[in-house]
This record gives sequence, structure tokens and C-alpha cells, in this order.
Amino acid sequence: MFCMYTLYLDFNAKKEKKIILKNCNKKLGEVIFSDDDSVGAIENLLKKHNLSIDDIKFCDFRKDVISFTGARIASAISNTINFCKGNLNDYSDIKLPKYSGEAHLTWSSKNT
Repeated sequence: MFCMYTLYLDFNAKKEKKIILKNCNKKLGEVIFSDDDSVGAIENLLKKHNLSIDDIKFCDFRKDVISFTGARIASAISNTINFCKGNLNDYSDIKLPKYSGEAHLTWSSKNT
């Protein structure tokens, strides 16, 4: 049986993002981070398991939306990795978050 390494991105929490590394649908590891360095987090997770981005065959993300921005970022990263891996043949292969409504915008305290 051929197994492949995959990444799963869950950026729906406002303060905490999670990237999970899987092989044969078994969780090998995860990284939880709160900053905006998603690429660095992916790189650190792969290094920890002696892998590179070349070893990843597919990337997926959590599609139900809690954090509008987090879901859009996870979607963009996932679709970019999949495009580079040759997993996107046409526009219908692009995966998008499932939004339940309009984005709820709030002003940060420095804008008030």
C-alpha cells in the first residue's frame, strides 16, 4: 500500500493555529502556533520529522469557518501547495472555505 505525507491546516481559532502532519491518515505530529509565520511553522514541523516540502503530496484545510481570515489564509496556502504539487488540474479543483454568512468586522482598539 502506497502512503503519502499530507498536511492539514486548521487556522480557525483566533489566537491559535494548528498544522497536522499525517501519513496513511495517521497523525505523525502537529505544531500549534499563534504568530503569523505559517510557512515557518510548516518548515519546522517538516524538519522535526526529517522531511521537506518535496515529501508532501497533498495539503488540506478545515473548511467550516470560525475565523474568516484564518480560513482564507489556510485555503490560500493549501491551494498553493496543491498547485505546486500538480494536484490542481483546473479551477474546479480549488478548495474554498464554507462561509456561513458575511464577515463580522471589528475595529481594533488602536483604531478607536
